[in-house]
Order: sequence, then structure tokens, then C-alpha cells
Amino acid sequence: MNKKERNFFVLLLGALAMIGPFNIDTCLPALGQIAEDFGVPFQKVELSMSLFFFFFGFGQLFGGYYSDRLGRKWIVSAGLIIATIGSVFLVFTQSLEMFYGGRALQAIGGGFVGVSIAAIVRDRFQGKEAASIMSLVMMIAMGAPLVAPTIGAGLLQQFGWPSIFIFIAIYMVAVFIPLQLKVTNRVPENASNMTFFKGIKTVYSNKPALAYMSAMAVPSGALYTYLTTAPFVYQEYFGLNASNFALLFGLNGGALIIMNKLNSVLVKTYSPRKLLHIGLGIHISTLAIILSTISVAEPNMYIVLPLLTAHLSSLGFLSGNATSIALEKYQKNVAGLANSQMRVVGIAIGSLAGAIASSFNNGTLFPPFIVMFTCSTLGILLYVTLKKHDLDRRSI
Repeated sequence: MNKKERNFFVLLLGALAMIGPFNIDTCLPALGQIAEDFGVPFQKVELSMSLFFFFFGFGQLFGGYYSDRLGRKWIVSAGLIIATIGSVFLVFTQSLEMFYGGRALQAIGGGFVGVSIAAIVRDRFQGKEAASIMSLVMMIAMGAPLVAPTIGAGLLQQFGWPSIFIFIAIYMVAVFIPLQLKVTNRVPENASNMTFFKGIKTVYSNKPALAYMSAMAVPSGALYTYLTTAPFVYQEYFGLNASNFALLFGLNGGALIIMNKLNSVLVKTYSPRKLLHIGLGIHISTLAIILSTISVAEPNMYIVLPLLTAHLSSLGFLSGNATSIALEKYQKNVAGLANSQMRVVGIAIGSLAGAIASSFNNGTLFPPFIVMFTCSTLGILLYVTLKKHDLDRRSI
């Protein structure tokens, strides 16, 4: 693969990786208006975020397995079609129940797309190069959280919330076309010999890989809790309007882009494992400081929000490194399934955590941040417990 092909490959994967964030983040500023239009409490529409994460995990669970058997391009294409149908359905929805259904379709399709990206990288790259490619892909993907809320807020103001889903559908069609024209379908060797349950057994019997999967999957529950409760934290608690919410939400995406770019550079000199440890340290320490500050004084937006940004940016050192190390410990014919398990566990924990944080919403910041801190702590404890089985650290 020459430099031009490599750059196109990274850009296309980045564009595909933006599907999930666009589906999640673009409609965040509109949740309040959707609740008003449907005549339901805000919490019922907010619950659609946890529902989205659940079906996103469902799509990743089966998408990962079938990408190993049928090929990555086949599953990505199917996911784009399903998610586009869901988006079009949402344009015409007239009730909360129909809204839930459209979001479920979006999520399943987005799960098919998202789970295949790391497996595609695993098929073509190894070691530090794989970690660098993953960081670049994630850097591009984080462009979605940077601009999505602003796009959503603008479309909401000018055309109403259904236009948000028209935009998402058009974007997915635009990505679908170069995928069909430029990418060939690859089926991993010996794919037909691996049944779903045999693959699951292979994934969960690899303790060294499970250490790095834990380092990514469980703390990512904190991310999904943030995404679920962000409208409450920014708009309900700190009183920001939709435009300011979109701006600050985008700044968090910008910080994550910077950290992903920094990781893609540093990984050429330092091992992915060392950078992963730095990311885990930032991830939990920022949450500990936030909880400490809101315990002793009235929460201050100018203290809490910068610390929250630092916390989210640590994912730039977690995602690419943990994913590339974990998948390198599996054969290519289970890479998709292994990646799906890592993501599904994170999404399942995130869906549950987000639902718990929303259910225990008492008008303070304690429920979301306690839940986020718990997710981070559990992930680090599992990682420390399992990594002793990783005896082969030559490439990391």
C-alpha cells in the first residue's frame, strides 16, 4: 500500500468511524424540543440514548462475527443501508415509540459499521503501525463530536429536528459510494471453520488479550454515561443554551482529536502499552478530582467542565492502543468477533450505567460522576488483574 492509498484508506475509515458519533451527537441539542413535540418528559427522550447504545451493541455483537465470515465490506455496506433506513424513518416519526424504533435501526446499522473498522486495520497492519493507524482513524472520527452538536443545533433552529436525520442519511449515502467503488471485500482465512460459540470461547479464553479489552471496554462505560447525561449536565444543571452546549461539546471532541494525534506521533517512539497506562491515569484521576471538588463546594462550571474535557481526552491514549494490542493477540479470523466483544461489553456497561445515572438523577452532579468513576475503577482493576498473564510484550 503506497502513501496515497494509505491516506485514502485512513480517510475512508475515519469517515466510516464518524457514523456512530454523528448518529449520537447530532441530535443531542434537539432532545428537549423532541420531548416537547411529543408531549413527554425530557427523561423519556433522554432514555433513547441508552436504548441507542443497547442496539448499537447488538449490531456490533453480530456484525463482528459475520464480518469474519462474510467479509468486512459486506457488513459495513449492510450497516450503512440499515442505518440510512432508520434515519429516513425518523424524519417521519410521529410518536415516542416510533422514535425509539427509528433510533434502534440507526443503532444496529451503526454497530455493523463501527465494529468492522478495527478489524479492517488488523487485517492490514500490525504492532506500532496498527496503533498509529487506529489513532489517526479515531482522530478523524472525533471530528464528528466536534461539529455534530453545532450542526444539529443549526438544523434544529432553521428547519426543525427532522432535518437532523435527513442530514445523517445524506452523509451515510455519501460514504457508501466510495466504499463500493474503491474497497474490495476481504474474507479472513479459515473463516468458515469458526462458529459463533467457538469464536466466543476463543475470545474469552485469551487472558492476555482480555486485559487490554478490559482497559478499553469497561472505562468506555464512563463515556456512554457522559453522552447520556451531557444534556442534563450542560443544559439543565449549568443552564447553557443549545448553542453553548454544542460549542463546549465540540471542544471536548477537539481535545480528543489532539490527544489522538499526539498518540499517533508518540507511539512511534514509546510503546502503546506505556501510553495506555498514561491514559488510564488521566482517565481516573480527573474523575476523582471532580468528585472531590463537588463534595466540598458548590459545583463550579469553570472547574468541572475543564476537568471533564481532560477526562474525555484521555480516550485518545486508550482507544487505539488498547484495541491494537488486544486484536494483535488474536488470529484474523476472529478479529471482528473479538473487537465486537470489546465494544459490546463497553456499550452494555455504558447503557446500564447511563440508565442508572438517569434513573438516580436527583438534580445534582453526583449520580453521573459517581457512575463514571465506578466504570473507570472497575476497568483498571480488571486490567491490573489480567495483565499478569501477558508474558509476550515484545511488540508493545
